[in-house]
Amino acid sequence: MANEITITSSLSFAKDAVTQNAEGLSQTNAQSSVGGNTFVRGNMQVPTAGTAIPLGGVTVPGWAQFKNLDPMNYIQIFSDATMTKCLCRLKGGDPMAQFPLDDTAVPYAKANTAICSMDYLIISR
Repeated sequence: MANEITITSSLSFAKDAVTQNAEGLSQTNAQSSVGGNTFVRGNMQVPTAGTAIPLGGVTVPGWAQFKNLDPMNYIQIFSDATMTKCLCRLKGGDPMAQFPLDDTAVPYAKANTAICSMDYLIISR
């Protein structure tokens, strides 16, 4: 089977007299294939000390989506346990982030200021 993943995304900016969009970069029903058939979907409490994001049966991570459910505090997503290279920062109340993880990523999450609740989905590559 092919094209098991469907991705729809766009980004635009409007402030004062400036408007910009990611025309040409937007995706509507873009599809991607995966080799495996495993995924993990969950909700976790992200501590300020940082913790591994449970991968369940996913051994080679692929597409991932993260959503910070805290209205004020941010969560950082890292590529490994050293937590030195931040992949993204999810501000409180921001929409979700979705992107393909590197095959070698072992994602970690760290909350700022207080424990935050986060929803996530990780699909095997």
